[in-house]
Amino acid sequence: MFKRVALRGTVAAVAVSVAILGIPAAQADPPPPPGEVAATAAKAQSDAERAGASKPAPTSIPPQAPPIDVTDKGISAQASTGRIAVTIPDGGPSVRVGDQAVTDKYSTRKLGVDGATLAVLRPGESSATWNLTLPAGVVAKVAADGSVQFQRAAGAGTITEYVALAKPWAIDAAGRSLPTSYEVRGQQLVQSVDTTGAQGQIVVDPRITYGAGIYLNARGYELNALRIAIIVAGGVLAVGTCALANQLPVPGPLKLLITAICAIGGVNLIQVFQAIVNHGPFNDNQCYQTRLIPSSDRFDGVGEENCSGL
Repeated sequence: MFKRVALRGTVAAVAVSVAILGIPAAQADPPPPPGEVAATAAKAQSDAERAGASKPAPTSIPPQAPPIDVTDKGISAQASTGRIAVTIPDGGPSVRVGDQAVTDKYSTRKLGVDGATLAVLRPGESSATWNLTLPAGVVAKVAADGSVQFQRAAGAGTITEYVALAKPWAIDAAGRSLPTSYEVRGQQLVQSVDTTGAQGQIVVDPRITYGAGIYLNARGYELNALRIAIIVAGGVLAVGTCALANQLPVPGPLKLLITAICAIGGVNLIQVFQAIVNHGPFNDNQCYQTRLIPSSDRFDGVGEENCSGL
């Protein structure tokens, strides 16, 4: 038989079985009803905010991008080449509970300008899975801080999209943060949790956001070649439009890089080229990064993961 025990606003299933010959062991509890999932998810979201684990977007939605979309199947946001979506696996119909769309495990909701899809882990579970839908040429990569970035090849470099998944969090029924991380497996996003010492049900939360900007990543030897071409052509002002820049005598991959930069609305090409010239010679084997939107006037050395893996 089964007994329901209230545990800090959530419900934990306690199975009581009698090991008597001829009596079958008790079956696992059925999935919780949507209302219970919604209450558990809402409490965990509040606990995560109090603990500082769940934070609002660092910037507002970029002017050229539509708002983040939240549906009963997941969350999505507009990248420069198409929409990026994180959706729940097929697991039954969703119902509305307040501001949440809820199944027997997942909840999606709007959080300010962001969108979140939470999962309530069942007893014995230590991970949850979502489906990823990405524009052609875009890949998902786990960043050093635990967040997920979306990148695409751009000739000799890469473009890191505005859209990102914030650093993950996991909260147990006692409001305690648990160690957690993302892993990208093909077209799936998996969030795993270290459940050691966890109390009651655990909630995890991918949060889609418009992050700190759109970034250009390129290796030093590529930027050195572009820098020399700009100087030889007469300086930044001589090649400061996309039409002029595309006439630079540079290898094909660098032409594709220029084309990719120009395809992003609102990029200040003169400022990008000036930052390349002002930096001086780059370390050939170093990966460098600059922010295209909002514009930055400098290149900084970053980890190799930003320039590889595409």
